[in-house]
Amino acid sequence: MINRRDLLMTAPAAAAATAAVVSGVAEANATVPSRDVRIDVNAMPEEYKKVLGIRFRSLDAESHLNFVTGLVKARGKIGNTPEVQAAREAYLKSKGHNSLDDTDLDYEECYRIMMGAPGQAAMAHFSSHTQQLMWDRTRRAKTKEWNYWMDELDKAQARGPGKLELNPKLVIPDSARHEIHQQPGGFVGDPLGGVVYHYAVTLGFRGGTANYDENHMQNGMNRRKPADGRVLRILDLGCGTGQSTTPLKMRFPDAEVWGVDIAAPMVRYAHWRAQKMGLEVNWRQADAGATGFPDGYFDLVCEHLMFHEASVENGEAIVREAYRVLRPGGILDHSDMGTVGNPKVQPSRTLPGKARPFETQRRNNYEPHWNTYANWNFPDALKRAGFEPKYDVAPSVGASGHMYAEKPLKA
Repeated sequence: MINRRDLLMTAPAAAAATAAVVSGVAEANATVPSRDVRIDVNAMPEEYKKVLGIRFRSLDAESHLNFVTGLVKARGKIGNTPEVQAAREAYLKSKGHNSLDDTDLDYEECYRIMMGAPGQAAMAHFSSHTQQLMWDRTRRAKTKEWNYWMDELDKAQARGPGKLELNPKLVIPDSARHEIHQQPGGFVGDPLGGVVYHYAVTLGFRGGTANYDENHMQNGMNRRKPADGRVLRILDLGCGTGQSTTPLKMRFPDAEVWGVDIAAPMVRYAHWRAQKMGLEVNWRQADAGATGFPDGYFDLVCEHLMFHEASVENGEAIVREAYRVLRPGGILDHSDMGTVGNPKVQPSRTLPGKARPFETQRRNNYEPHWNTYANWNFPDALKRAGFEPKYDVAPSVGASGHMYAEKPLKA
């Protein structure tokens, strides 16, 4: 076995590199009170690449995951050739349907019809099982390193920069206990869940397109600031492994940044990783609908692909909580799939468009709240909480329904 380093820079060196880049790029803006460091994702400094890059500790694990990623890419090409598309259209026409027309059929019926199209069931099976292979190979590799990782996470918990607040008594709702994305143990059931998720998704699912958190970095650069430009405290809800949180600290180096997630394995790994990057970010294990922060504490509240993992009831509570912890004039920056009521992006009503999320919900990604989220009028939920929804924002990488909402100044 050929061993490699997990991260390509030690914590002190990472801290020095990060500080050097920030001090070299940041410029005080005379018109706003908060520094705003702009990072060009397409020309990312080498210092960041050294901090953000990860590799498996053994070549056999990495090569196997590369093979699985190749299968995923091949599936996409095979399943979308002109010949396959023509055969699919001919099949739908024989059943009295058209792939471009909206339909009143429910999601399950659309799925059943689409599974009869030439090659469709095989492609769905292929998609599901390549994802299972991705998780299996990553988890086996990291489980072999169990002692190393548990020791690292334990040591990180007691040191800075940043702090980690865990809540062993926190009641985990059933909605958070399922094996989301088919990840064994899900986010809460495997002590190494955060480690496994980061490696599997970055090196497997994304297939080399975001080896340095490019997607998350771009989303961080696109987050909307309050009108007065004051960004002194930031909250990232459903932060997971912290990849959406650390770019906020990079962009706003003077801000107090918090990442909140209900899964202890996620925030433990996020804390360890932020320390390796030399970033002072704070982490709390808490329900996004009951964070425990004071009223009006934050200037900016963000989330990325969190709401579609929650039930509508939980989602309503999270929106109300975001409103409560924001100060008047503060911003909730929402980055997820489009929903009913969003004038920019709404869920597809075509037969294939309904079949895909049903497959995602029941088989491929196992995300049981996907369709109820899509049919939840999210802008109306924002209005009920007191927000003023707005839509003129830059697109979010990986999410189609990016929008933001302002807490009125007179709130």
